[in-house]
Amino acid sequence: MKDPQEIPEAAFVSGLPANGDTAAATVTITLSFEGDTTADLDVFLIDAAVTTLYGYSVHDNQAAPKDQNERIKISNLPAGDYRIGVDAFLSPSGAVTYTLQLE
Repeated sequence: MKDPQEIPEAAFVSGLPANGDTAAATVTITLSFEGDTTADLDVFLIDAAVTTLYGYSVHDNQAAPKDQNERIKISNLPAGDYRIGVDAFLSPSGAVTYTLQLE
């Protein structure tokens, strides 16, 4: 994974409210992509100030080219604003489309 301080190919800001009586939640982020089967996209979650990396997935798509999914699950995540980043670690040719699912 590249340095989170660098600008990723895409970044999304998401607010996470307090979870009931607690100020922590469990979050699962799934990145699914299709297109160029040699591409390798990664997903990560950092705080809005870009100071803390909470989770990342750098599944090596080259080892399993038919599995174009990345998933991270973070427990006890405090309420606040976060950046979900998508990084094209490897995109040799062709178009790649992706979807993000936040649970």
